[in-house]
Amino acid sequence: MNFGIGGRVATVVLWSASAFALMGCGDSESATAGGAGGSPATTVGSGGGGMGGAGGMGGAGGGGMGGTSSTGGSVCGSGTTDCDGTCVDTALDPKNCGACGQACPAGELCSTGVCGVVCLGGTTQCGEACKDTSVDPANCGACDQACPAGSACQGGVCQAAGCGPGQTTCSVGMNQYCATISLDPQNCGGCGFVCPTGQVCSGGQCAATCTGKTSTLCGGGCVDTASDNLNCGACGNACAAGQVCSGGACAATCAASEATCGSGASTHCADVHDDPQNCGACGVVCPAGQLCSNGSCAPHCSGSSDTSCQGLCVNTDNDKQNCGACGNACADMQVCSGEQCAATCASGYTTCGAGAGAYCAELPNDPQNCGACGHACPVGEGCSQGVCAAACSGINGTLCGGQCTNLQNDAKNCGSCGFACAAGEVCAGGLCASACTLGTSTCTVGATKLCVDVSVDPQNCGSCGNTCAAGEVCSNGTCGGACQTGYDTCGVGDSAFCTHIDDDPNNCGACGQSCAPPPNGSATSCTFGACGFTCQPGYATINNGNTCLTLKNISAGSHHTCGITESGAVMCWGYNSHGQLGDGTQTGRTSPVTVLGLGGPATKVAAGSLSTCAALTNGKVQCWGYNANGELGNNTNQNSLTPVDVQGLTDVVDVQSGFLFTCALTSAGAVACWGYNGYGQLGNGTTNSAIVPGVVDGLSSGVTAIAVGRSSGSQDGTGAHACAVTAAGTVKCWGYNGNGQLGDNSTTTRVTPVDVLGLSGIGSIAAGGLHTCALTKMGGVNCWGYNGNGQLGNPAPGGQSLTYVPVVGLSTGVLGIAGGGYHTCALTQAKKTLCWGYNGHGELGDGTTSGKPAPTAVQGLPAGGLPGIVKTGIFTSFAETADGRVLGWGLNEYGQLGDGTTTARSLPTPIH
Repeated sequence: MNFGIGGRVATVVLWSASAFALMGCGDSESATAGGAGGSPATTVGSGGGGMGGAGGMGGAGGGGMGGTSSTGGSVCGSGTTDCDGTCVDTALDPKNCGACGQACPAGELCSTGVCGVVCLGGTTQCGEACKDTSVDPANCGACDQACPAGSACQGGVCQAAGCGPGQTTCSVGMNQYCATISLDPQNCGGCGFVCPTGQVCSGGQCAATCTGKTSTLCGGGCVDTASDNLNCGACGNACAAGQVCSGGACAATCAASEATCGSGASTHCADVHDDPQNCGACGVVCPAGQLCSNGSCAPHCSGSSDTSCQGLCVNTDNDKQNCGACGNACADMQVCSGEQCAATCASGYTTCGAGAGAYCAELPNDPQNCGACGHACPVGEGCSQGVCAAACSGINGTLCGGQCTNLQNDAKNCGSCGFACAAGEVCAGGLCASACTLGTSTCTVGATKLCVDVSVDPQNCGSCGNTCAAGEVCSNGTCGGACQTGYDTCGVGDSAFCTHIDDDPNNCGACGQSCAPPPNGSATSCTFGACGFTCQPGYATINNGNTCLTLKNISAGSHHTCGITESGAVMCWGYNSHGQLGDGTQTGRTSPVTVLGLGGPATKVAAGSLSTCAALTNGKVQCWGYNANGELGNNTNQNSLTPVDVQGLTDVVDVQSGFLFTCALTSAGAVACWGYNGYGQLGNGTTNSAIVPGVVDGLSSGVTAIAVGRSSGSQDGTGAHACAVTAAGTVKCWGYNGNGQLGDNSTTTRVTPVDVLGLSGIGSIAAGGLHTCALTKMGGVNCWGYNGNGQLGNPAPGGQSLTYVPVVGLSTGVLGIAGGGYHTCALTQAKKTLCWGYNGHGELGDGTTSGKPAPTAVQGLPAGGLPGIVKTGIFTSFAETADGRVLGWGLNEYGQLGDGTTTARSLPTPIH
């Protein structure tokens, strides 16, 4: 039986509205989930708006600011609009200011699309119009100063060809000009993308206020007053010819810690460590959405400046404007050290600068002040004991994002670079913990607690805060010129330090021989010169901690859970009475174990009641576990402790398991089901169980997504229904309907698919125990069925709803949904995880066991671990985080949370 015809249909276990986030062009419809329209564009074509289509996140929205050509077409270039056959710049044209035909009153000018008596946004009045003399080739540097043909205007200077660093060549009609698309509201993020009236362009995105490096609004434009030659230290404070702006003051040359970028009139200073326009080197511009961290473009910050505050990587340990948290500014004459504002720097810090410009620095390891105030290390080097070097040494022997640190006690890099402990935790021996372990002392620097070996730490020698003098080492808790007997000396000169190479993970067996942890792991021990490793919480462990695996596509069944590794292997944990974990045994597991004998890499896994199935990259399906009703689909009723082939299936792209049955979706859009059929959940017109797959009636093609109910393992019909989303955006359901979970305004069980009444524009579906929810392509959530625990998120009368009702507060902005046994969860565009319904085992993740009839935020997700996917089981919930961790909460009677215990959790807990 071959269900595999035609092209691949994209499906995922948790259906995400982001899968439909297509950019609309002309009159085409955008399927982006929610919002108020796409990026405005002034390019005109034969249809409607530019980028935007039917709308962005949040509703019907509108197209981009393009408009329709009155002539049915246009030859206007980017940055101009066809107004009755004439190409005009509506940002500057007083006859068409902001829009075609919108003329300014007599005597007024047009700038940034707004009429007024003066020119704004850095433009200059030339005759009766405002011009941007920094980029206008007809008025380059001054009014009526035109550039030669073929050249461009850059920074008010005509350039023979091309644009300078950080600029993009744009065109107006047949003329070209250079634009800084990160700051130009007329070309924000791209040529011709005009910011709406009242907004600015900051970091290539239209926004209400300026952010990041360019956080000051000067004349309608966002500038960096620390380096802007025309607005140095304050708006309008221009440096004299031949001078540059360095640190907010005009000077002859840039500071030693800055790079000199550009040439001639466009010469300027840049801090290549954190400037997204000059990241790592002059002119290296970070892509939209990325930050500049330690001279490298990245999606997140790392190293000493590991916190993103309005698009800028900062060190909240000593940043006066962001002390301890973004936006927490210290008073003018205060300083910030140890994440706390104070009159003076805390012990261990040196005061740099003076007056209101004073700041605190840890000279031994601060890459921006290495060994001396203002001495910044080159990009790629760290600060090791006050010396810039490509390799770190001493106590802080590991280079993490430009900072030399000690993985054994750095809570921001605990055990491995970038792995941050939760608030209130310390890093003890390379693992996050509530308190320091035996053999270390708890030293406090500001608000930061460190687990310190005071016997060898030169910054805390013998006691916290006791710093050895330059040239001294610390051994046995005493500062001196040489290491005492029994200690090994590593390094030379000012880089010398004392240690024990038989038990120091940073110098294990030999000086400089650091125990390099595996990806997602920690170097937690050195025993007689041999390294020992432990996987970080949230990652699966094999090979005694030498290999730490990221799991994805989590599927939670009745009492067991499974996930897929990056290589396509399947790992499972929890209840194993019938071999549903696939490890060849019937022994329950509280941590992930590998499924044995899988026939190839898996793309999807489905944990059911007492069996498990996986879709493989070759399009086939394998199952294992309980088989009394044909759950394994191999034409027998014999259980199997390891995977067996499901007969007759090819080209499968998704698989879902419910109450003793499974359904598969093929690339041709066909749906086939097998197993128990007491409630008609196989959709084949009967209630006869099937030991091989059969096509669901009427669904041989045209399906884009499927979902089956979450089963409690009981015979009450829980989890005995299934649903499918069609290519037309409608939903069909079949199976048990005792509580209206099929959405057809009845409680009649159906053995073939029926339409969910009134639903359209659906992108994905989630089936719970006795309820169902659908996610629209615009990001709204609707649910129907049983509501005795508030799982519909809407106070439906009578404890159930036979037709769909909207989830209160979730009409837009949702990316994905998941249905549990008696609860529901959603992931929002803002990366918030919300759950509602039954909470007797803590499955809502809010730290309580009280049910919630309305969406409630999940608490306690780790720093740097924003969820990318959320999944649910019968009484459990899981989050797959952006940094590759898996966390679960809820019932854990059989170890189905995978944290190594059988303790129920009401807050997210990482697998282990």
